[in-house]
Amino acid sequence: MEVDPPYENHPAHYFQDGNIMFVLEGRIRFKLYRGIVARYSEVLANMLDIPQPAARGEGQLASTDPQEYIDGVPVVRLTDEAESFAALLDIILPPITEHSYEELEECGTIKLLDRIGSILELSRKYIVPSAEAWAKRALKRKFPIPLVEELKTSDTPESMFASSEEAAKMIHIARAQDLLHYLPPAFYFLATRPELDTILEKQLLSPADCARLFKGRVKMINAVIEIASNRPENGTKVGNCCSGYTESWWKHWSAYDLWKDLLNNPLKELKWRYDNWESVRRKGYCCSDVVRSGFEEDRKEVYRRIGDFFDL
Repeated sequence: MEVDPPYENHPAHYFQDGNIMFVLEGRIRFKLYRGIVARYSEVLANMLDIPQPAARGEGQLASTDPQEYIDGVPVVRLTDEAESFAALLDIILPPITEHSYEELEECGTIKLLDRIGSILELSRKYIVPSAEAWAKRALKRKFPIPLVEELKTSDTPESMFASSEEAAKMIHIARAQDLLHYLPPAFYFLATRPELDTILEKQLLSPADCARLFKGRVKMINAVIEIASNRPENGTKVGNCCSGYTESWWKHWSAYDLWKDLLNNPLKELKWRYDNWESVRRKGYCCSDVVRSGFEEDRKEVYRRIGDFFDL
């Protein structure tokens, strides 16, 4: 006999002929097939062999039977969120529930990250390797991290995320799920945002990571200044390299503008200089090719050191 609050059957994972029932949040029922669940999760398979005590007011087949039953089906009560458990089932039961990465992506990136984070958490908790592998592939597909050798043509951290909220969410997932290779691009993205103060106001990061972010930004700026000061296009003289003054190298920009853009977002600025060098430089300087190749060298140097800047 059911008691208040009334049960709610999950719309996608409740099958009338199922032979095992999971109850989450005290009321949402997932009626599934024991053999299929056991095939994908060693932990859930073991849980099915452990008698589950009945909740107050619930029925048992016999007074000596410690197992809880609802409508004659054995029940396992879990403490996870129903939405997270459903996301895990969406992945491990593809013959029953049609589910694809594209469907998740249509929900928006924040929702996608929430779902992937939930799937990673529960797939490790219940040892579901197939779901963990799917979630990692989905994360890599949405947020590819280029190798240093790919920097000339590939997107880099400044274009991986669309907002500070996305980057902060990635940091939380990366820490919780030990996917630490996602931390450097996420921290770099946040460190180059104009709305840096709002990260504190919105409490997007833990206090420790906020401190890491601001200290890392200072270290990165100091490193860029050191690197860029040795480049003639930035208004400094290097050996016998032409005149060495910014006004002689660039058509339309002052040294102030060039340094501002370089310090605010060095990877983006250096990529722009590399891609647009022929159209924005003044012609006729003997070391023009050397300068352009320097953009690529500097960009790779900054990219390699992101983890060191933020102590990751």
